[in-house]
Amino acid sequence: MTDGLTIIRYDESDRLKEDGSNWTFWKTQMVPYLKGSRLWPYVSGTVPKHGDMKAERVIRWEEIDAQALSTILMNITPNVQAGLDCSSAKTAWDSLVSRYAQADPIAQNLAQARLHAKRFTEGSMETLPGHIAELQRLREACRGLGVNVMDSQFAGIIMLSMPTPSWDPVIGTLGGVLDTKVIISQLNTEWSRRQGPTSADKDANLVFQTETQPKCKNCRCMGHTETKCWAKGGGQEGQYPDWYEGKKDARTSDTVKPVTDMPIVWSHGSASQLDIWFSDSAATVHVSPIWEDFTTYREYDKCQDIKTFGKNTVKGIGEGDILAEINFQGKTKKIRLTNVMHIPGADGKVLSLKVLDQRGFKSRIAGGWI
Repeated sequence: MTDGLTIIRYDESDRLKEDGSNWTFWKTQMVPYLKGSRLWPYVSGTVPKHGDMKAERVIRWEEIDAQALSTILMNITPNVQAGLDCSSAKTAWDSLVSRYAQADPIAQNLAQARLHAKRFTEGSMETLPGHIAELQRLREACRGLGVNVMDSQFAGIIMLSMPTPSWDPVIGTLGGVLDTKVIISQLNTEWSRRQGPTSADKDANLVFQTETQPKCKNCRCMGHTETKCWAKGGGQEGQYPDWYEGKKDARTSDTVKPVTDMPIVWSHGSASQLDIWFSDSAATVHVSPIWEDFTTYREYDKCQDIKTFGKNTVKGIGEGDILAEINFQGKTKKIRLTNVMHIPGADGKVLSLKVLDQRGFKSRIAGGWI
C-alpha cells in the first residue's frame, strides 16, 4: 500500500446495514477498492503476521492492517460494528462473512413480504416517486439476501401496489407491459398531472408570497375558480352540492347528457401530444384519455365498446364536460365541450367535427389548420 492513501467512506445509505440487506452490493463495491489499494492481502490473510518478523516489519504490517481495518469499519453502521472482532482486518472481515454470507431463509421471506406488501396511498405524505424509490430499495434488499426479483415480477409488483379503483384505468392501459422503466414513467406522468399546479408556479423573484383566495372569473365570487364554479358558464355548472342553501341559477342543469348509443368510429390522436385536440370529421363524439381534463364526470355502470379505425375496439368508461383551449384569430379562447367520452385506451384527444357541426359551428381548413 502506498503512503498518503485517502480512505474511501461511502454515504450513510450505502454502508453495510445491520440486517445485511445490502451485503452483496456492499461487498461488490468494497472488495475491488481493497484490492486496488493493496489492502486485500491483509484482509484475506495472504499476508499474515508472522511471529519471527523483525520489529520494523511488524510495525509496518500493523500500520497497513490498521488502514485496512479502518476502511472496513468506516463503511459499516455502528450497530454492525457492535460485537465485531476488530483485532485485525482479517478477523473483522471473517466475522462479517460468517454473519451475512449465509442467507437466512427467514430474512429472505421477510424481505419478499415487505416488497409485496408495499402500497401507495393517495392523500398521504408519501409521493408516488418516493413510493417507487422505496419499492426499488426493497427489491435491492431482496437481492442483497440472495433473492433475485426479475423485471417481469417487479413490473407486476409496481402495478399491484397502486390503489384501486382510482388508478384502475391507468393500470389497464399498461396490460402486457413488462418494461419497468416504461411503467414507472407512465405512472409518474399521470401522478404529476393529478397534482395540478404546484408551488413552482409562483413568482420566484418575490421574497414573500402570501396565499390569497382565488376569485372566479365567471361569477366574480371569491373562494373558487372558474373550473369549479356552479353558476351558468362555470366548469361545474349546475352541480350544486346537497348542503348548498344559496341562490341557484334556474338556467343551469345538474345532469350530464349521455353520449349517443350509436356505434362510434374515430381516428387516432397522438400519444406524444396529449395536450392537442385532433379534428376528425368521422367521429360521432369527442374523446379524451385524460381523466383530469373533465370538469364534470359520470362513470358508466358498464364499459362501452367503441369501434375504431386502426384498432378493433377500445373501452369507454365515462363521460362529461371539458373546458378546451383553442386558438382563434391569433387568440387563445376556451370552449366547453359537452358529453366528451373518457377512453383511457385512446392515443390522444379527438375533436368531433360532426358534433360541432350539429351545434352550429362552421369548420374552415386553411394553411394546414382547421
